[in-house]
Amino acid sequence: MKVTNLFKDKVDAISAHQSEFMNWMSPTLRDYWSDFLGKAQNSFLFSNVRDHNQPAVNEEVAPQPAPIVLQPEAQKLYDELSGKIGEVIHTGDWVHVSQERINQFGAVTEDMQWIHTDPERASVESPFKTTIAHGFLTLALLPKLTDSVDADKPLFPTAKLV
Repeated sequence: MKVTNLFKDKVDAISAHQSEFMNWMSPTLRDYWSDFLGKAQNSFLFSNVRDHNQPAVNEEVAPQPAPIVLQPEAQKLYDELSGKIGEVIHTGDWVHVSQERINQFGAVTEDMQWIHTDPERASVESPFKTTIAHGFLTLALLPKLTDSVDADKPLFPTAKLV
């Protein structure tokens, strides 16, 4: 029998008969015994013994997610788009995003953080050394940016912007 199993069995046996054992102890010893058990349960050695049979985090196997099943049309589009990764398939018109536009967007959304609106501070403290547009401003420009694609002859007619 392993030492850890011995300790575990003894702890289980004592805890099973603890109330019986506590009844014939004097009140002073009961207090000492309670303190002893509390300290033992919180000690490193006994917590290791108590948790010995529990699987370690690095031993647990993460559940495998269910495979994603695509419709044949979606699979065909996915394969086609995957083959285009790294290729330039369209270059649209440039959209100039001025500091004034960024400031106006910040005023409307009440997001006046210095990294967006303070060019002097951004030139010193920002890792980009200039201000950056709000993420939501970039999202708001998507309709403008996607209008540069010919709607009559889309490159991927089955693809949807969702």
